[in-house]
Amino acid sequence: MEDLDEFKLQKLEDASQSGSVSLEGEKLDEPSTKEKGSLYELLHMPNVGSSLSERRRLSMAYDVASGMNYLHQMRPPIVHRDLKSPNLLVDDSYTVKVCDFGLSRTKANTFLSSKTAAGTPEWMAPEVIRGELSNEKCDVFSFAVILWELVTLQQPWRLLNPSQVI
Repeated sequence: MEDLDEFKLQKLEDASQSGSVSLEGEKLDEPSTKEKGSLYELLHMPNVGSSLSERRRLSMAYDVASGMNYLHQMRPPIVHRDLKSPNLLVDDSYTVKVCDFGLSRTKANTFLSSKTAAGTPEWMAPEVIRGELSNEKCDVFSFAVILWELVTLQQPWRLLNPSQVI
C-alpha cells in the first residue's frame, strides 16, 4: 500500500471535475464547502423521512456507488478506507460526492500492504478492525453500512459505543 502520490492526486482532481469525488478545501480531508452538509448530518436530522423520499435516497446510494467505483477502477485502484456517511458531501441538488481521502491508499497488488486499522468502527469491515490484509472490498462493506443508513434513517450501531462495536 502506498500513500497517494501526485499522479493519483491528479486523477482524483479529474474525478472531482467529473462529479464522482470532492477535493474541496485546502487539504483533502477538510472540505471547505458542504452546501447541504454531510450525508450523515442530513440523514440524522429530525423529520428527515418527510424530506428525503425513497427515490431520492436510492439516487444518493447510486452516487456513492459511482464514486466508489471510480476510485476502485483507477490503476492502481484507490482504496478509501474511511468510507462513511460523514465523509460524503451532499450538494443543493442532493448529489452525493465522496470526500476525505486522508486514510486512502493505492493498492499495488492484490491486497493493501498495510494492516493498520484505520477508520471509524461503525463503518469498518471486520478484517480491517482485526488488522488483517484488506483490499477495496473493505470499502464495499462500508458502503453496505451506508445503504443500511439510507434505508433505516438510523445511525449504525447507535446503541453501542465504538469499543463495543469492535
